[in-house]
Amino acid sequence: MNNQPAHVLIVDDDVVNNLITSQRLKEISVTKIGIAKNGKEAIEYLDNCSGCYPDLVLLDLNMPVMNGFEVLEHYCRSNHNGKTYFAIVSSSNAEEDMHKTTQYTDVIDYVLKPLNREKIQRLIAVLPEREAGKKSA
Repeated sequence: MNNQPAHVLIVDDDVVNNLITSQRLKEISVTKIGIAKNGKEAIEYLDNCSGCYPDLVLLDLNMPVMNGFEVLEHYCRSNHNGKTYFAIVSSSNAEEDMHKTTQYTDVIDYVLKPLNREKIQRLIAVLPEREAGKKSA
């Protein structure tokens, strides 16, 4: 993988946050950006990837329909497991949530909103380091 991911999925029910995050990703030359407004849409997106999985999923925890933990559980049980990485992006700094996310091997970080350019670049910077252990698509 080069130093920038080509494909990022934003999963958040906050439309304004999605717009801002999309803009930040474009500023650092991310070429494909997907958006899901809830966990159910995220699962549908991942199920329909057909081998072109996102390099990174920016996942909110508190959403309607299906929350972030439900997305992670579904992902772990699916045949997609190991094909993408997740960064939890939350407005909550609850230790319980932070600890719970460490149980998922494909979660690379837990960051607080709002996401600025530096936070996004830091998340992306760790992807090549983890790529060696990533399962093939």
